[in-house]
Amino acid sequence: MALQFVLGSSGVGKSYTVYKQMIEEAVQNPKDNYILLVPEQFSLALQRKMVLLHPNTGTMNIDVIGFNRLAYRLFDEQNIKIGPVLEDFGKTMLVRQVAEQIKDELSVYSNCLDKPGFIDEVKSLMSEMYQYDVDKD
Repeated sequence: MALQFVLGSSGVGKSYTVYKQMIEEAVQNPKDNYILLVPEQFSLALQRKMVLLHPNTGTMNIDVIGFNRLAYRLFDEQNIKIGPVLEDFGKTMLVRQVAEQIKDELSVYSNCLDKPGFIDEVKSLMSEMYQYDVDKD
């Protein structure tokens, strides 16, 4: 299927058109699997809507999933094992703990440790350096 743009102002039925096209395609090709990728908070409501719109009141070959669920599904299909991921708050706590331990060795930043947002900025800088593969040199 080629890329299609469904354009129009608010409330004219763009989403409904996409849902109906997907359902029609899924009914015509029951052996194919379809994925409707939506923001995480809309997945359950959209699953219900798709079931109601479907002529058989069931969407056996249409999966309505969010971005996180898609990532887990891809990792599972590719047998990629991921460890637990540390959230931003956990990273901030670790940076704060290490900064407090080496406070005396920090000549430039020792006075900044208690300023609001400083530790978050350090954490963000460290994450960005890791993301762009910047080594310690």
